Amino acid sequence: MLGSGPVPAILRGPAEAGLGAIEKAVAAFVTAWYAGDAPAMTRCLHPEFVNRLMAVQDGPEAGALVRSVVGVQGALGSMTAPARRAMEVRVLDVRSRSASAVAVLGDWVLHVHLALAAGRWSIVNAMWEMAWH
Repeated sequence: MLGSGPVPAILRGPAEAGLGAIEKAVAAFVTAWYAGDAPAMTRCLHPEFVNRLMAVQDGPEAGALVRSVVGVQGALGSMTAPARRAMEVRVLDVRSRSASAVAVLGDWVLHVHLALAAGRWSIVNAMWEMAWH
């Protein structure tokens, strides 16, 4: 589901015009993630993309940094049972060249920061965590 919920006050006005493009950029990434389509995922990413996977439990491995979304993390989407695949994208903030959004994806929550370059929104940062954690 895209565009869920009311538009936050900070997004009303000129920034609101970019909401659809931002939602589509996040949705394109999520759709590719669920399909296990590494080339399509990569097309959604900024050249300086950083991916973070929050540890499921506290300990020495907590906060491990995963720089490649097309590796193990990329495979998790295609391993998600079709009945568990969900997509609720909410844009949280939009500026002239940056935005932040959250996507609730069944078992996962994906927090993203995006940048506008060459007329296209791309994902710069992604932070994943289990929805039930």
